[in-house]
Amino acid sequence: MKFKRGYIAQTYIIIDDNERVGRNKPVLEYHYKILGYITLTCSEVAIEGYKLEGCENADKYASLPAVKIARLAVNNRAQRKKIGKQLFEYALMVAKDEIMPRVGCRFLITDAKKRLYHFMKNKKCNY
Repeated sequence: MKFKRGYIAQTYIIIDDNERVGRNKPVLEYHYKILGYITLTCSEVAIEGYKLEGCENADKYASLPAVKIARLAVNNRAQRKKIGKQLFEYALMVAKDEIMPRVGCRFLITDAKKRLYHFMKNKKCNY
């Protein structure tokens, strides 16, 4: 909560609303099962040596702005249900539709743990 209040990072969650009993109860009074979450923050990417298409004169800067996926997790019981994919696509949508047009941002990045590298290896991004 400190990072959220301090505008350092924002966390988004996916909850399981299917188990809620008594749909007449106010939403905030029910304890939901969290299926997964993603935390986004600002970052930058060093671009030395890279040629960026569609970005003339970018090479005069040492780095360019990025949105960073700081955390992404899926509940063990919700594995293999494409929750991680939904969270990643949400982060991409926030970056492309909300941040890039308003303040400028060239990249969506993350620091993946080596043991989880297979998750993104050989994946193609169609965005």
